[in-house]
This record gives sequence, C-alpha cells and structure tokens, in this order.
Amino acid sequence: MEKLKADNKYQILIKILDEIKNEAPDKYKKYHSVKEEDIPKIRAKCYIHLFLKVTFGILDFEDREYCITDDTYDGGIDAYYIDQEDKVIYYIQSKFRNTKDNFNEKDILYDELLCMDIARIIREGEVEDLKGNRYNGKILQMKKNISDISNLPLYSTKVILLANANNKESEQIKKAIGGYEFELFDYDKAYKKLVFPIITSTFYNKESIIIKIKVNGTNNNRAKSYIKTSYKECNITMLLVPVKEIGRIMSMYKNSILKYNPRSFLSLQNNIVNKNIEKAIKEIDSNDFALFNNGVTMIADNAKYSDETAEKGVDQLLLTNPQIINGGQTAYTLSQIYEECDLNNNFKVMDNKSVVLKVITLLINKEEKLGLELIEKISKATNFQTPVEIQDRISNDEKQILLQKFIFDSYGYFYERKKGEYAEGISKKYINRSLIIEKPEFMRIFLAATGTPNKSRQDNLSKLFSESNLERIEISKIQVYFFAYKIYEYIKELRAVSYYEDKYGKGLRYGIYAIVYAVILKEKDYKLEEVQNKVNDVLLRWKEFESSIISKSYNKKYFEKFNNENNEVVLQVNYPGYYRGTTINKDIFEFFRKFDS
Repeated sequence: MEKLKADNKYQILIKILDEIKNEAPDKYKKYHSVKEEDIPKIRAKCYIHLFLKVTFGILDFEDREYCITDDTYDGGIDAYYIDQEDKVIYYIQSKFRNTKDNFNEKDILYDELLCMDIARIIREGEVEDLKGNRYNGKILQMKKNISDISNLPLYSTKVILLANANNKESEQIKKAIGGYEFELFDYDKAYKKLVFPIITSTFYNKESIIIKIKVNGTNNNRAKSYIKTSYKECNITMLLVPVKEIGRIMSMYKNSILKYNPRSFLSLQNNIVNKNIEKAIKEIDSNDFALFNNGVTMIADNAKYSDETAEKGVDQLLLTNPQIINGGQTAYTLSQIYEECDLNNNFKVMDNKSVVLKVITLLINKEEKLGLELIEKISKATNFQTPVEIQDRISNDEKQILLQKFIFDSYGYFYERKKGEYAEGISKKYINRSLIIEKPEFMRIFLAATGTPNKSRQDNLSKLFSESNLERIEISKIQVYFFAYKIYEYIKELRAVSYYEDKYGKGLRYGIYAIVYAVILKEKDYKLEEVQNKVNDVLLRWKEFESSIISKSYNKKYFEKFNNENNEVVLQVNYPGYYRGTTINKDIFEFFRKFDS
C-alpha cells in the first residue's frame, strides 16, 4: 500500500512541476533546457513556483519568478514573499529531492539550515557572505524591496522550510535559522497542502481572505439585521453590488470560494441557467438583472462596511473568509463574462449592472458540527435556481469529506466528492482520469463489498444514495472499500478484452459486483498486490457457482425448465435478472464462504 501511495503521489508531483516548467515564457531559457542533467535543477525551482502559486495565489509565472532568488550566492534564501495584506515577510528555503524515496525520506541537514543568512542580510544589512562573496542581484533587490516598506515595524517574519526534518525540536531549528519563526513543509504536508489543492483548484486558502466589493456610495443600498436562530445568533447584510465585482472574485478564487457549495467551479458550466444569465448581462442595457436574478449568498467570519474609501461614490464591503453557498451558477457565469471583458479590456456590458448579495455572518465556528449543519440547511433552503442532484447534495457531508481525504492520503487516488472538481487537474495533465474514483461508482462498489451486490445495479441515484445506504459507510473500513475498488478495476480490465464465458460463465458479463462481493467475502489481509490472484481464484469457481444456483427452488423465476414442442426439456435462463435480483446476495455468501482465503 505504501508503495502504491508513494508512487502515485510523487509521479503526480513531477507532472505538476513539469507543467509549471512549460508555463515559463521563452525568454527563460534555463527552464526549457532538455539536457538530462538540468532536469533536477529545473524541477527544484518549479517546486518553489508551486509553493508560491498555491500558498499566495501568484498565478503569473513571471510574478513568481521575481520572488525566486535561488542561485549562487543567495545566502541560503531560495525565495521570498512580502504579504502586504497580512504584513508578513516570508523567506523560503527549499530542498527538493529528485527521487521518490529521497523526497519522502531524506531530511534537511543541520548544516544546510546554517547556510541561511537571513539574520546577516536583514538584521545586519550585510551585502556579502562571511567568505566575502557578494550576494546575487535578486537578494540585493529583495533587501531594497524590504527596506522600502514604509511601515516595516508592523511586519513579522516567517521562514518556510520546504524539506523533511527528522529532528523537529523547534528550538534547534530556530537556532539554526537565526531565531525566526518557521513552518515546515515536509513531504506529507506538501502532498496535502500543495499537490491536492492545485489539482482541485482550491489553492490560495489564506486563513483570512479579505475581499473588497465596491458599491454605490449611498446609505440606502444595504440592510443589516441581527437575528436569533434555532442554532445560534447571526448577522445578515443585504446589498446590491456590481456584477463585475462578483465576476472578479469568482474568477480569482474559483473552488477556493466554493468550499461549502454542493458544486465545483467547472461543474457549473454548460447549463441553461448560465445562458439566460449571460443574455441578461450582454443583451439588456438596463439593470433588469438585479430585479430578476436570485442573487448570491455568502457566509463569512466577518463583514465590515465602510464609506471612508477616499473614492467618490464608492464604498467597500470587506469580507473575511467568504464562501459562496448559493448562487454559484450566477457567480460562475459572471466570472466567465468578466474574463472575456478583461481579455478585451472592455467592461461595458457589465457597467451599471448589479446583483443582490446576501452575507451571513455566523457567530459560530463554521468547521464545528453545528456550524456545518447550519450551512447545509441554508444551502438547501436557498437553492432554487438550479435543482441539485442527490449526489451533489451530499458532497459536503462529513463522511464524503473524510472519504476524499483518506483515499488521497492513503492511496494517492482522487475520490470525486464534487462533480468536475478535478477537471482542471486533468486538463492541465496533472493527473490521469484513471486515478479518479467517481462517487456513483464508489457507491456501487461499496454496496457490493458490504454484502448487497444486487443493490449495486440500481439505476436510480436517489435509491443508490439513500440515507440507509449512506449510513452504512464506515470510515474505519476504507482499506476494505479501496481493496474492493481495485478488484473492480481488474475485473473491468478483463471485461475490456473478453467476457470469457467459456471459462467464467456469465460472471464477467452480468455479475461484476457479485464477483467483488465474492472476493471480499474470502479476504482477510487486503493486500493490493494480491488482487489479481484473488480475483482469478474466484473466477475459476464461477461456472461451478452458476451451476449451483440453477437448481435452487427460490431461483425458479430466473432459471425455468419447460418442455419445447419436441417434448425436450429446455432451460430458460435470465442471468441479467438474477444478478439484479433478491437471491444473489445469499447465494454468493453460502457458496464462497466455505472456501479459504
């Protein structure tokens, strides 16, 4: 299992780094070298690019490259970032390892940490290292940029170590880097906080995202109320905001601002509602849109309204940690129009048009169970614009979130909790579709693995995702479910070649989920490397199994004998009905439980 997980994750990371390399404009010739000996150095720099992109939301390659100082005489500082919003200066040292084993296991050395001259460069203002070598131009530019900060005393300093460290005693590491506060990004954190977010477009998740929404500078354009609910108190602010601002926000943050929405960013496309929204913006000059559109609902930790903006006719609404829970369809379409206008440098179609924004500030932790329940109820109550399918509706359930987390953490596979959430990862070639586990597919395999393969063949999604079925999922048994998934994968590979009816009867044609149950029924160790052998053992007994079920009286409706016109006994079989019927579960259990694993 560990090998599967490590191989998958590291190869995905390499694909991401290689795609970042391809983003480099032609003038950055070092990134486009095809020499084998240059590849490790290129990937090492792209690893820093990945951190800057995901952590700080720096989307443009050249903007990230400006922050990278990695070169000779860099004082051990590979990159830096000045966060003007949170007033933090980050110094980054990266030790990217160019093999899977080294990346996962090799620690940064104490001597490597001692090479960081942050204190010498920043505190002491030196321009040369202890050996008299002048720091490179990018380090000197960094010094200038920092010294130019007018309110520098308000800034704190943080060191980021993109490396593994076996000795995690804070004081020793702190001492080695000059006493600065630090954060360690080891291999495990890199996979969770860098790789997974960029694949799902949920990166740039700052703890405190502040979004400025410009509104008309009149006092009657908003309403604010404090209410008590059956859960807890909350504040509600309602106002009209320019459609351009909603489009800008959605374009920038994508899935990062849809954390509690049942849909992902790209699953919101290709919908009749989108076309109507687009038509209302592009073809109608007046502000009819504000009248007929249902608007956008957000939750936030805090909402502050200010008319002291030094801009005539413009106020601001500052939202902390905002999330769209309803109106995603509207926000998505506005983002597409915004991007089109931005490309053409012409926002005329969006001018003087508004959308209703409702901001709910919960006086409760959103991550607590009570907060999540309230968010889910708000989402269900306000979502009328486009019906949400049952499989989308459950996407933010606690079990669904944990399934996604543990399947990626344990195996390097991607459980598709929200439809289309990996679309960007696929389009950018970060991952292959073969690593994605679709929700309905998982549910069918789960039902088979837990003794009800007949239910796996249900076409009705409401029945497939029924409350009783969902309640049966046990997070502690993910090892069993994933083993069942690998069984299913192997059976599909066999089916792609042939049904092999002469060897295995009708099993591969109609009984794929029954085979999954039969293998799981015999299993004790769940060793992934044994999947093929285990499946083959079961298949070799399948014709014997099918012979045993024909004679059972309760299966008569599937296997009925009658005399034909020549008075010959003929067996009329209905294998599709049998494998979907009510007796298959019992028959599998009784036949295969007698065999040792």
